[in-house]
Formats: sequence, C-alpha cells, structure tokens
Amino acid sequence: MHEDLFFIEGRNHLAVYTQTGECALMEEVLSFSVADGTLNATLPLSDCLGRVADCAWLLSKQGCQRTAFTLRQTRTQTGETDERKIAEELLPYAFFESVLLGVNYAEFLADELADKADQIVGFLGDFAGVCLTQDPHTCGLIRKKAPRLFEVAYYTVTTENGKITDITG
Repeated sequence: MHEDLFFIEGRNHLAVYTQTGECALMEEVLSFSVADGTLNATLPLSDCLGRVADCAWLLSKQGCQRTAFTLRQTRTQTGETDERKIAEELLPYAFFESVLLGVNYAEFLADELADKADQIVGFLGDFAGVCLTQDPHTCGLIRKKAPRLFEVAYYTVTTENGKITDITG
C-alpha cells in the first residue's frame, strides 16, 4: 500500500486501486518499482521487435497519473540491431503515443507538417490507445464506439531524415 493505494501483483500484471475500490491502473508489466511517490514500470509492447515502454506514474490518493513514457526497441523487423534503424521504426508509434498523451508531438514532424500540428490532431480525431502492426510505419488508433466496444483505424506515416513527412489514414 502506498499513498492510500492498494497494489495487486499477479503473473506479469499489476493493478492499482484507490481506497474507494476504483481501478486506477491495470497493466501487463515486465517489472515495476515504487519510489518517492512514483510508480515506475516496464511494459511489454511487442515480442518480435523487443519493444518495451518505460513508464512513470505519479501516485496520489486519487490514483495514478502518467508522467513519462519512453519507448525502447532492441531490433528491427529484419532482426538488425542498428540503433538508427531502430529509431526509425519507433518513430510512428512514438508520434501517435505523444499525440495521445498531449506531449510535444510536433518534434516528430518535418517542417512543412509542424506548422499544421493542430490540424493533424483534428485529422486523427479522438482515440484511446495506439496499437502496433506488422508494418512499423503503420499504427492502429483505438477509438471507443460505445461502452465495451472499440474500433481500430489504421494510419501510415512516411518518414524522411528521421521526421514524419506525411500521414495517411
């Protein structure tokens, strides 16, 4: 128990509940730790590429608020371990996650798209999550249609020199 929160750890899963019984967090985790009012966890994303997310949540009586999300990947689709190629494959997912979290996503865009960053958010619409696909340049944006009913819309990005130059959906 920490900050009036209850932690339940299961086989590769972690759940955090408030004292009122509200589920504040439920994630599949590879590892986690709690220090200085912060929950740090490593979440698996894709076994075939060795992708994981290092995340941090600020803990309070009201629950958990995500404050950090960093992607790591160990190899490319072809099995290469070149860091530059890995960074290129992570770019689309990192961009969509940044839009979802509301952090500075314009840094991923080429100059001609960076000026239209606000319009891009409108183009993508509201979504609740991002999922990976077999193509590293295509990600699925998860949208809630109704209670317990979701749909996935797929968007493909074109990159050049480490920046996104086009987004198609």
